Amino acid sequence: MRTRITALLLACVMTVSLLPVSALALESSDNNTAAQEATVITTPQEFATMTSDGAYRLGADITVDVPYAQTFTGSFDGAYHTVTLALHVTADADDTDVSWGLFRVLNGAVIQDLRLTGELAAAEDSPAKNVGALAGTVSGDTTVSGCRSEVQISVSSADSHVGGLVGSVTDGTLSLTGCADAGAVKALKSAAAGGLLGSVLSGSVTIQRSYQSGDVLGGVCTGGLMGQLAEQAECTAAYSYAAVSSAVENTETSALPGWGEVRTVSGEKVGALCGQGTFSAESKALFWSGKAFETDTALAGGRFEETDTNTVLAALNDGTAADAYSTALYVMGEQEAVSFWRAHGGFDLILITADGRLLYTPELADTITAPEGCAYDFQPIIAQPAA
Repeated sequence: MRTRITALLLACVMTVSLLPVSALALESSDNNTAAQEATVITTPQEFATMTSDGAYRLGADITVDVPYAQTFTGSFDGAYHTVTLALHVTADADDTDVSWGLFRVLNGAVIQDLRLTGELAAAEDSPAKNVGALAGTVSGDTTVSGCRSEVQISVSSADSHVGGLVGSVTDGTLSLTGCADAGAVKALKSAAAGGLLGSVLSGSVTIQRSYQSGDVLGGVCTGGLMGQLAEQAECTAAYSYAAVSSAVENTETSALPGWGEVRTVSGEKVGALCGQGTFSAESKALFWSGKAFETDTALAGGRFEETDTNTVLAALNDGTAADAYSTALYVMGEQEAVSFWRAHGGFDLILITADGRLLYTPELADTITAPEGCAYDFQPIIAQPAA
């Protein structure tokens, strides 16, 4: 019998047909009120002149060729728009700041629902040391959720800390939820390089329902999720995935169905999940190329106590996969999520779009009904589009 996994892509909506219309309307009203309180940004110039502690919402796709210069402590809602990075740090650059990314430094900021693409490149003798598509450096109690990056990062400067999203966490607490990086990270002279985070030097980090699926080519400490976790720092990760193979000896990897191509992570101290450091004992359901690992006492360099593959698959069928798939498909967006389902199948899908449509796979046709007065337009997803 076919196992059915329903991936709901909005955490606030468990089953639309069971929610009263008044509840849906109330939630929409609350969100609109919050949105009205944020200043809408539609140009790179407006982005550059934001106040450091303000509340902002992106109202259009923009291209940024200069990082936000101040330490940002406010809130920034990407509203699912895309920022294209065109950041190039040269050896003779007038800008000598060590932190490079869309934001140089986040300190106690809240960032959500942002899409990043483009490129970030730093030359060998450039000042760039902390480099990430979203932020070069993070401190304070910072929250990042629902963000995806496809930025291609290439850093040639020595002793750098380079991450797909964040270069270095220097103190405070960082919460990373429902985020993904699909861009390549190349930093062959780096001290630390990771698919999501370059290094966590102090403070604590929580990574939940996040994944990485791009090559990570580092120098010293290199990992699929993060490069280096310092002894004085802490990291708890849950339901997160690194689609990589590593230089760990005597291991075989086999990707879970539907997780896509397995990428490569390389460096002197290499781990499929973390190059150097130990995740906390509370970590759970960490996936490395289709294998799950317990983290009670083991090092984080891919040398976890392995869980039997059949047990892993059984656990996935009980709900873990729904959690993981929902995060992955959420950050993909509608077109990529539907294409992914058509190519791989094996699960049922509900997509709720920003323009008011509720899309569902054919197997759910008998169980999905629109309640009277519901504002959503219910539409089945066609298994194969017309030629």
